[in-house]
Order: sequence, then C-alpha cells, then structure tokens
Amino acid sequence: MTKKIGATAALIANSKAIKGLKVVLTSFLAFITLFGLIGFSLFILEESAQVLMFSSWQAIDAHRWDIVLIGVDQMTVANDTLKAINKYAGWINPLSFLSYDAYATATDTYIMALMARILANEPSLFIGREVKFTFKPKKVESLSDGNFAHMNRNLRVITNSRSGKDGYISAVGILEKVGRYLVIDMTKGKSR
Repeated sequence: MTKKIGATAALIANSKAIKGLKVVLTSFLAFITLFGLIGFSLFILEESAQVLMFSSWQAIDAHRWDIVLIGVDQMTVANDTLKAINKYAGWINPLSFLSYDAYATATDTYIMALMARILANEPSLFIGREVKFTFKPKKVESLSDGNFAHMNRNLRVITNSRSGKDGYISAVGILEKVGRYLVIDMTKGKSR
C-alpha cells in the first residue's frame, strides 16, 4: 500500500511537469505546422513560376508571343504573391526567407527579359498596356506642336526633347495604335 501511495504522490507531483511539457510540445507543434504551411506555400508558388517559365520556352519556339504574354502575366501574379507571403511571414525561417527573396528577384529579371522579347517581336500585343523600355530611334522628326517623334519602323515615341542620353530614349507609357503607328506619347503623361 505504501508503494501505491508513493506512486500516486509522485504522479500528482509531476502533473505540473506533464502540463508544462504538454504546453511546450503543443507550442512546438503549432510552430512546426506554421513553418510548414508557409514554406510549402512558397515552394508551390516557386514551382508554378518555374512551370510558366518552361512553358514560355515552348511558346517562344512556336513564335506564339500571345501565349508567352499570358505566361508572363501569370508568372507576375505568382511571383508577387510569393513576395508578399515571404515579406510578411517568410521571416519565420530566415534561410528560406533569403532564398525566396533571391528567387523572386531573379524571377522579376526573367519577367523583364521576356517582356522585352515579346515587345521586340510582337509589340501590338501591348496595345492598351503600360510599357517601359529603352531604344535608339533610327529617325527623329520635329512635330508641329514643338514635340519630337522618335521612330523605329512603326513605333513612335513622342517626347518634348530631341534626344536622350547617348541617343537612347527611355519610353514609359500606354502603347496605342494611331493610324499605322504604335505610339507612346510621353508629353501628356499618357498616350493619345
């Protein structure tokens, strides 16, 4: 009987330790679950961007710039979502945070390169969209309103100065179709 009372007393004495251990283990389990939830979400977003990247290669080979642009739009959404999750919750795993930050930066560069390639091959896909690029015009024309049209083939960028740095023009604006030209009018803050 003494052994039974001793065992019961020991169990009661250790119940605080057991409760404390349960709290620690429950907290650890919650942290690991959150850690996995965030990490897995970032991983799936990374994979989706990679699949879109791989599909863009097939579309480029087929000269289907419309499909490449759809992929770029989807890749941009996936990458922006990845960056937002990483910014607000990725810090829970510092190494993962740094890795996904580098991945998002690299993906942004890939997106810019694809946009430049689409613009060079099928600029009409950007009609109604804001574009940003740098080019060296083959011809500069003075316009009657005092502005200048910087031209390459059927592209016209309207500015209020004759030339840019080293003859290059940095164009930013909404691309529109005006007659036979694709036009960005930078003198009004938007295209005509």
